[in-house]
Amino acid sequence: IEGELSYNLQYLRLKTKLKGKNLVANSAITAFAGLKDQIMGNLNFNADLTMSGAELKQQMQTLKGTASFVILDGQMGSLGKFEHFLYAQNLLSQSFVKTTIGSIASNLAPKNTGKFSKMSGDVGLSNGWAQIVQVTSSGPNMSLYLAGKYNLLNNYANIDILGKISKEVANSLGIVSDLSLEKLTSSFTSKFGIGLNKVITGYNLTTSKANLNKIPSLSSGVTEGTKSFKVKIDGNIESASAVKSFMWLMNEAEAQAKKQELIQNSQILNKMPTLKEKLMNQTTGGTTSTASPSTSAAQPSAQTTETKPKEGFKNEFKNELKNQLQNKINNKGGSLPNFLDDIGTKE
Repeated sequence: IEGELSYNLQYLRLKTKLKGKNLVANSAITAFAGLKDQIMGNLNFNADLTMSGAELKQQMQTLKGTASFVILDGQMGSLGKFEHFLYAQNLLSQSFVKTTIGSIASNLAPKNTGKFSKMSGDVGLSNGWAQIVQVTSSGPNMSLYLAGKYNLLNNYANIDILGKISKEVANSLGIVSDLSLEKLTSSFTSKFGIGLNKVITGYNLTTSKANLNKIPSLSSGVTEGTKSFKVKIDGNIESASAVKSFMWLMNEAEAQAKKQELIQNSQILNKMPTLKEKLMNQTTGGTTSTASPSTSAAQPSAQTTETKPKEGFKNEFKNELKNQLQNKINNKGGSLPNFLDDIGTKE
């Protein structure tokens, strides 16, 4: 560490400009922010600070200035791993998600989403608060962009996090991944008894390309199959309950097209009972006959109905439904979703 330092003995006021290189990040961050074992690596920093007072609390309350830092070959603790974000309140509000969080977290552990090759940031300090202008990190399986504020005295944080995960991590998320627009299907919402609009608006967020571009690339350089997300932190940063929401991110144009497709398919599927009834009428129409008047008294008059074989009806129902769907989707230049391929072929 090197720099300039001046101290006013009368007013207990400290003014300093410091530079640090190749420091142990965990020790420095624990001393400065009170977060033990949450960020490790090799720390370089520049700081221009003033503070006054004889006690730490007074010094933190009067702390003013700016700081910038770079941490190389690092590791984040539990607070900076993707598993921590899964405890978002909006995810836990759904029982079908809550019951799977433990197993998903276990699947993610080997991916080590807290590992990063580089983390850098700019912070403004005033009256006990660290104003996070921006902090970015880039690792092989997750990259992050953070902005917000953090209280150095009580660990309260109000932070927005934009992130990106690798294909390997996304494939380990099970039902949480299925909540994203890219994977969401009308049949998913029917299975769990929740409305399509609720899932779209509750777990997906559209944003501009400019915002998505704030998220650093993965340090591996891989772009195929990555998924972007947003997390809101509001509360004591060391508490899982401070993770208020988790949302999947999509570009506005892509998201709008996917929403329209989902809504259209959902409307068609909702009409399936009516379509089935119509087809049944078509398959039975005109085949009813009444016994001849010459039938003897010993053989009372009876009505018999001839119907098409069950398998034939199912095939006709399937083909009619798929034709209607394809006509709708052709207008958008698409093709039938995979989840509709077996409609009408199962009991």
